[in-house]
Amino acid sequence: MKNFYFLLLFLFFALKSFSQDPELFNHTWYLEKVVIDNVETFTVSNTEVNQVALIFYEFEIENFETAVCNSLFGELEYIGVDSFTFEFIAQTLIECDLYESAVFEAIYFSFFFSTADETFTYEISTAGNDYFLVITNDDGNQAFYGNQPMMSTDTFMDVDFSFFPNPASDQLTIHLNERQKVDISIFSMNGKLVFNQPLLQIENSLKINSLNKGVYFIVIEDEYGSKQTKKFIKK
Repeated sequence: MKNFYFLLLFLFFALKSFSQDPELFNHTWYLEKVVIDNVETFTVSNTEVNQVALIFYEFEIENFETAVCNSLFGELEYIGVDSFTFEFIAQTLIECDLYESAVFEAIYFSFFFSTADETFTYEISTAGNDYFLVITNDDGNQAFYGNQPMMSTDTFMDVDFSFFPNPASDQLTIHLNERQKVDISIFSMNGKLVFNQPLLQIENSLKINSLNKGVYFIVIEDEYGSKQTKKFIKK
């Protein structure tokens, strides 16, 4: 009887992944970019997010999982040999510490959350030992993956910064480790730019009493476009 039960369980999962390319399940897929409404957004790489991986599990109920700061997971129903829909999809609710991570996660997850009952098609191609996966949704938006971890293209600043106090109410002090030509921007949690100016000294005082209470991101950018991001609370 027990053997019969396990046979039924095996057949259940086998039917759910019937006729799919076995390479879909054989690899951890690493996101390169998403293209939404013809706008390319490349995978973020910073101190918080190193790789964005996607895994298809062949013999699990929750058979889909990807993550940035949060995990996005669900149960897939396969249609034919190259398509799937979500029977359910959900995500954890953790705040990203870095603004750029939060923005990227919202863009990436929206690719899967765009409409209910959406059908996704996929295509797997090869070049030598490298495999590539392209997923396309009903709107024609696409996510591009490979089976090799992405090389980091971000250049992190040699000059770090610190700030105090945190939380802050009226004034924020930004301290650079050395003098360098940089700009500071402050963004709200919804991505609105609320403050921007160059920093001219090693130690700089900013008036923030006009900001509403909440969580904000400080972005320091040098003249070469390299960025560092940190979070603070306005009380």
